[in-house]
Amino acid sequence: MVRSTLLNSSFCKVFSSIYNRATLLLRHDRKKKARYTFAIGDIRWTRRSTFLNTIFNGFAGFFSGIFGIGGAVVTYPLMMEMRALPEVALATSNTMVFFTTGVVFLSYASLGSLEFDYGGVLVGVGCVATLCARRLITPKINEFHRISLIYFAAAFMAAASAMMMVIVAGFAYLDDDQSQQSLCTR
Repeated sequence: MVRSTLLNSSFCKVFSSIYNRATLLLRHDRKKKARYTFAIGDIRWTRRSTFLNTIFNGFAGFFSGIFGIGGAVVTYPLMMEMRALPEVALATSNTMVFFTTGVVFLSYASLGSLEFDYGGVLVGVGCVATLCARRLITPKINEFHRISLIYFAAAFMAAASAMMMVIVAGFAYLDDDQSQQSLCTR
């Protein structure tokens, strides 16, 4: 049963990827034939870009499932590589985080394993940190006329998150009663 479900799921993902790629290429060709003027930051869906997008998003989904990171972590750099505007890439990435967080929240709440007091504190800290960062970065972007500050802020957050994950995993390993075991054995 599980094998059949996994096979059907994989088939659906491959089929939808092929269909979406064909649709994107067709739309792009129609725009070119109509002499559409592409704006700065518009993604040009060529055979190469649709192929790379499909491959990288497949790997993003695979690794985000294995390591427990959101696909948004990989989506932002991918969109930047595709020459999307930084604001668009960051907004897309944050929207993905919003919906992923909502689904995880509902999953934990439905299982009764959500700690509302702890979660409330983290939501509060997240909102305050977002407002402070916005108050700090937006005037600097306007002052220097440098959108690259968004890149640096996103890169800093990704690096800080990676370091925190390593630190938390290290403490969890050291706190384990059986610290002589291999990391892979549980």
